[in-house]
Amino acid sequence: MRLALIALLSVSWLSACTVLPEAETVEVYRLHPVATAAIDSPQEFPAALRVSRPLVTDLLAGNRVLRLHADQSFSTYSGTRWSSAIPILWRDWLTDALSQHPGFAQLSSDVDNVAADVELTGTLRNFHIESHEGRAYAVVQFDARLINLTGRSVSAQQRFDARVAVTGNSSAAAVAALSQATQSVYTDLVAWLLTYENG
Repeated sequence: MRLALIALLSVSWLSACTVLPEAETVEVYRLHPVATAAIDSPQEFPAALRVSRPLVTDLLAGNRVLRLHADQSFSTYSGTRWSSAIPILWRDWLTDALSQHPGFAQLSSDVDNVAADVELTGTLRNFHIESHEGRAYAVVQFDARLINLTGRSVSAQQRFDARVAVTGNSSAAAVAALSQATQSVYTDLVAWLLTYENG
């Protein structure tokens, strides 16, 4: 009787194991690499530049790919994540992109702990897919600020934004559109940075 009870409990335990939910398959994305163009005689940023993580709202602090609907509610792409939290993703992508530009020879990020003259910081206000009149768009908006680190004063500030149509319903299409919008913001940001005059 005791052996039968043990066998019954073992079968019950094994059955319980089979009803556990399967682990979710997660697709992890990075932003597409920056598209760099050959520059014959580039201007140079006249100081050592540090790239810092942007300020974000709580909604953008995580690593989910977000979608804003017409009723102003947000959802996320199921089973899809960025490779890092969005502020870190942004900083690392921007640092890598600027490092490939010959005009930024003295470049670091806020994780390097090296001296710099000017800090590129700001607020990433939008970084999501937005539905509008039956179509979807990638929306990126970045309020950039250049901080003179000697006096901790704002030397310059500018808003950059981009809007790119999403060409499909998949998470891959959303990432591609956000990458393209980020590239557009980057192009305008670089042009602005190279107008900076130190001192």
